[in-house]
Amino acid sequence: MLTSKETLLSLFICQLIFYSVYYVVSSIAFAICGLDSFTGTNPFNFKSWVDFESCCSYSKEQIVNTVSMYVTYPVTGVIFGMFISSWVWDFSVTTSLLHIALSCLVMLDFPKDWSWWVSLGTSVLLMIGCGEGMSALRRWRNKSRLVVPEQQLEPTTYMCK
Repeated sequence: MLTSKETLLSLFICQLIFYSVYYVVSSIAFAICGLDSFTGTNPFNFKSWVDFESCCSYSKEQIVNTVSMYVTYPVTGVIFGMFISSWVWDFSVTTSLLHIALSCLVMLDFPKDWSWWVSLGTSVLLMIGCGEGMSALRRWRNKSRLVVPEQQLEPTTYMCK
């Protein structure tokens, strides 16, 4: 069981990993699509989002934002699973809730688009699945490497005391 200090430190590390991955993925996607304006608010931007009702009329920025979210969440889940041994789902949900709060603060609005919420929900599920899978794989590998020492027999002496 983690102490409060260890939990807060792990949550801070999770947030740092999440936004590092998000910015790297987002900047790579922006460069691939040839967009000029990469601002620091792009991971928080829920206003330029893909509307699932209007098919095939998406801007490059909308596509980049959507792809960035769908790539960032599972990759971050895998990274969480590498260093968190249990409760990956809790750290994933908490990281996502903090991301929603920060997005609202940065954009000074609340996301009202249902397609953003659907994308966020499926991304969180992907993050949890990938993270818990990696954590389970790590526990299984560590368990299979565990070497049980053979029983030590008491030394026998043949000499009389």
